[in-house]
Amino acid sequence: MVEAVGGDREITAGVAMIESFGHTPGHMSVELRSEGRRAALGGDVTHHPLQAAHPEWNMVADYDKDLAARSRQLLYEGLAADGGLLGAGHFPRPGFGSVVVNEGVRMFVPVQVSVLG
Repeated sequence: MVEAVGGDREITAGVAMIESFGHTPGHMSVELRSEGRRAALGGDVTHHPLQAAHPEWNMVADYDKDLAARSRQLLYEGLAADGGLLGAGHFPRPGFGSVVVNEGVRMFVPVQVSVLG
């Protein structure tokens, strides 16, 4: 069964769909919450780490460029404010990291990954 979701909505404990409109009509991201922490799986809301500092930088395929920029702005502001993690499929590996503000500039900082021999 498929149920259309028209806005932010918790679908089960700790898992919610969040609006991230603009890239495509009705685009949604997934938010995970556990033990007071949050992670967002952004889908196509963002395509490059530099968009943390410049959410107004759109990608050619953004359907509604103003709305896409606003969705990125809200996502990045929220993650920077609460220390949440971002999973961004279009970013270079590992694609997961934090959004921090350093000297007034918001940036994406990838998680440290160790490779086991």
